[in-house]
Amino acid sequence: SPETAALASEDREALVAALNRLEPRDREVIGYRFLMGLSEAETAEVLDVRLGTAKSRLSRAMGRLRTVLEESA
Repeated sequence: SPETAALASEDREALVAALNRLEPRDREVIGYRFLMGLSEAETAEVLDVRLGTAKSRLSRAMGRLRTVLEESA
């Protein structure tokens, strides 16, 4: 429906705005994992870090993203 499409567009815009408020390192790990659809292992490989490091970075970045989204709500 038009209402659903409008809400989805607003959600996308809010997410992009929140991502733009993050540090580049946070945007990078989130982008590789979720926007590009890489696995955790692939993300670690692209970042040239160990798997545990990639998981930690992603967890911290997602926490910061949640905080930014909550602040803007």
